[in-house]
Amino acid sequence: MSGSLDRIVDRIDAGDLRPRSHGVVRALAAHLQLSPLGTEVLQAFEKERSVGNSELLNRLWSEIEQLPLERQGGRRMLVSLLHPDAEIDGYQAGHLLSWSKDEGIPNETVLAAFEPD
Repeated sequence: MSGSLDRIVDRIDAGDLRPRSHGVVRALAAHLQLSPLGTEVLQAFEKERSVGNSELLNRLWSEIEQLPLERQGGRRMLVSLLHPDAEIDGYQAGHLLSWSKDEGIPNETVLAAFEPD
């Protein structure tokens, strides 16, 4: 891998790295301790039934809002799987990096999620 975590946002902002939300979040989700609802979101994604599922999105946000901020990150990541796949900008990448750290996902795993090649 050609980068490090502290350079991911810079590389995205410079246009050198163009990660997509579904690929990154799916890779990171494999390392999350999922709630039953999180598992349901992931299963819906795997069955290509997650994007636009407003019922799941509403339930996920309800679950997120009941948690202290420092425990919301993993669930906030999953929100991306309920929206169309999109290029990740530096701002979103910063959040994903922070939430990955909060969730204890190893740096090598996070880097591989952003740079899958």
